[in-house]
Amino acid sequence: MRVSTASKAGNPKSPNEDWAMASENLIVVLDGATGRTGTGCVHGIAWYAAKLGSAFAGLAADRDSELVNALMYGIRFTADQHRDTCDLSHPGTPSAATAVLRLKDTALEYVVLGDVTVLIDTVDGIQVITDDRVDKTARAERDEADRHPFGSAEK
Repeated sequence: MRVSTASKAGNPKSPNEDWAMASENLIVVLDGATGRTGTGCVHGIAWYAAKLGSAFAGLAADRDSELVNALMYGIRFTADQHRDTCDLSHPGTPSAATAVLRLKDTALEYVVLGDVTVLIDTVDGIQVITDDRVDKTARAERDEADRHPFGSAEK
């Protein structure tokens, strides 16, 4: 597998909220959801993405595990890491779009959750895998928020 990643912080004044790792048979990418309001979390979104990414990657490395189960347990593990110090019921609690690709024997398995796009160069051409459900939710509200600069009260 040949892997390329590129990432840039959404706001130059904030830490990069993305996380990625690649090994011979596994690729995991997380795109931390930039907080537009308070999050109820003292750690921040970059911390969340790194914790979830490393937990998920560790679980997904077991080729006998189902990828969706590895993601579920990774989310639970990460929540447990800050359940006592953060308000996980807060509507802005940290989250991340996630993608994983795993080579298992001759098959390529994947899970995509949120607005991460995966491109796979196959013998039949480029295959695009994305979960576009986020783009279809609260469109008017998102457009209004996107009109304003980061850090502004309107945002």
